[in-house]
Amino acid sequence: MHENVRPFELIYTMSRTAGYSDDQLRIEGIDELKEEDVEVLVPIYGIRVERETKVGPYTLVPPSQITWTKGPWTPPDVPPARIGNTQTVVQGFNELKAYLKGTYRAKTLFEAERRGSEDADIASAWLATRLKFTSVALPHEVPQWFNQMSSRVRPQSGSLLAVRALESGRRWIRATTLNMRYMVTEIPISESWAEEPQLMDEITVQEREAFLCFWRSVDLRDPLTSLIALFDTIEFYVGSTTLPDTFAKEDLNRLMREAPEWLSDTQRTRYTEVLRNGLNSPSLARRLDARLKSDGVPVTEAERATIRKLRGLRNPAQHGRKRKAPAMEDLRTGWSVVARMLVYRAARVRGDANDDESAQPVSIDT
Repeated sequence: MHENVRPFELIYTMSRTAGYSDDQLRIEGIDELKEEDVEVLVPIYGIRVERETKVGPYTLVPPSQITWTKGPWTPPDVPPARIGNTQTVVQGFNELKAYLKGTYRAKTLFEAERRGSEDADIASAWLATRLKFTSVALPHEVPQWFNQMSSRVRPQSGSLLAVRALESGRRWIRATTLNMRYMVTEIPISESWAEEPQLMDEITVQEREAFLCFWRSVDLRDPLTSLIALFDTIEFYVGSTTLPDTFAKEDLNRLMREAPEWLSDTQRTRYTEVLRNGLNSPSLARRLDARLKSDGVPVTEAERATIRKLRGLRNPAQHGRKRKAPAMEDLRTGWSVVARMLVYRAARVRGDANDDESAQPVSIDT
């Protein structure tokens, strides 16, 4: 629900939520918005605060300190993007026990909302980490109290956010993601259960972890976290896939004997390590290609390009160099391809796969 929000900002928000960037959008009126202070309230599930509480740079407040979300809302006569009963939405938001409260300089409510949501994720992740710290003493050697129930709580930020611009007065309460509790499907998904692909009867440890990682990926609490879980799925799917050695043992021995004389002792040690452990260790991409061919998984050139694009975002994020979230349309393609891998794998293990090799997989990477 929203109040005093112009239609062009609603359209902008829907477009950004769908995965479009600012560079891809030309929406008349959006550039007229002025930068101002925007307050964002993000529910934090799993905790309760009695007074304003600092968690590092972040501020948590109890519901008693929130007033503007409880006042009357006057939606327009034709309310785009408003779903459900107004009173129910407001009541549901105000019934929680703790909120992250942040103020951000921004032109659009969406930008402030995004920054508030990111801060809430970090605060929730810290609280979850702290609750899992169960040593007798804290780092400064002060004994800590222990409560078994508290250690099992997993704080997490909610997806129903309240945002208001302090100068212009426009505001909304918006669900940033779909509520999965209200989304259901019937099984079988196929027309008959006999046609429905089945899970293998005996699941290896690696296959089990692949399914669980994929489940975490499609949970989509954060696009970048989802991306990392997606590639964890691929690594477990590839598993212990091996390829023939590229270099025979005698070739490696010859290379070691013919090492350049100018190498220092440190360089020679590293040279030997790479020869022994690296030259015959195929990359994840090569092992994935072998697994795809073994399972008969068809992958198109366009899908290959998308997976490579996602991998380019995942690697620097995984190693802490750069954080850039993937576009939703690319992430959905990644889900589709990796789900195909897992379903084909189950079918191959069960002996249900079609042996027609006319649709050959293509390389995911070079």
